[in-house]
Amino acid sequence: MRLSPLSLSILALLGGALTPSAHAASTYTYTTFDVPGSSSTHVYDINDRGQIAGFYSEDPAFVGAGAVPKSRYFVSGDGVYSAYDVPGTHGFSSQHINASGQVAGTYDDASLISQGFLYSGGVVTPLSVPGGSTDVADINAGGQVVGRSQSASSIQGFIYAGGILSPLNFPGTVNTAANGINDGGQIVGVYGTLSSAHGFLYSGGVFATLDVPGATRTVAYDINNGGEIVGAYGDGSVTRGYVYSSGVFNSFSLPDIGAGFLSLEINDRGQVAGSYLDAAHNAHSFSYDGATLALLNVPGATQTFANGINGNGQIAGYYTDADGADHGFIASPVPIPGAIWLFGSALAGFGFVRRKAL
Repeated sequence: MRLSPLSLSILALLGGALTPSAHAASTYTYTTFDVPGSSSTHVYDINDRGQIAGFYSEDPAFVGAGAVPKSRYFVSGDGVYSAYDVPGTHGFSSQHINASGQVAGTYDDASLISQGFLYSGGVVTPLSVPGGSTDVADINAGGQVVGRSQSASSIQGFIYAGGILSPLNFPGTVNTAANGINDGGQIVGVYGTLSSAHGFLYSGGVFATLDVPGATRTVAYDINNGGEIVGAYGDGSVTRGYVYSSGVFNSFSLPDIGAGFLSLEINDRGQVAGSYLDAAHNAHSFSYDGATLALLNVPGATQTFANGINGNGQIAGYYTDADGADHGFIASPVPIPGAIWLFGSALAGFGFVRRKAL
């Protein structure tokens, strides 16, 4: 998921130069995705069927003389894309797509205030909390949507389920942001203040705090169907990512992280994808499988934004080229050659290769 402003503000305070725990060369092939007739394409998520969701801006040369180019949302799969519009959109933000192709996202209205929406079966449903801004963070296979709303006095989490939008707030705090939800309805996020932030897990109607030992601030970003959680934490001098599994926090480090993370996602295999800003505020992306961290080096990119990862390990996002144009991309993992796979399987029998059990 891409972070809420509360999460981004917290993580901006966590920045620091880090040494990578395991920096490997890219093991992906990259496919550029540009909507036909577009001047820019942004991809924000990918589901297990390979459908992607995003938005694009029309190329003035494509729409013809006298026509006004505009920006539109799209869903694409099997080489075919479907464009749609969200009424009142004056600015575009992130989207999230579930296994059935439902899309939940955020847009800016005419007053440049963020609002949420759900796109399902060709119908757009507004998801907006009265009295402030609304940012959608995630959607699960059942169509449940989580996010956060902000007023002048507080930040409140919410869940949309069964056609009803309800508040979701950690007890005793005025600031809560819900960041991720799995198919079982477990929700993760962050609560507190900029100086004292804590991750949380909401499961079975009960809130539990998630604090990395020794951390001054902890944020939970996403949760998979096995209950593994990905997030970030800081100890006052450095920022690191973590995967929380079976009661244990396993941390990982990134090279030259300066202004914090932009996104972090985890799939049902425990594979992580995300993006971050370096000290010069340039965006980079990476994957992490519990043992190896690989930077995503899209050919021709000056900046790369990884926004989603599916159960097959495919990563979707967008990149900026040398001319300043944005293009969508899909990074597909390179299959392991048979001989290497057999060798690795043999090593696993001796405990040298780590496996995830979900």
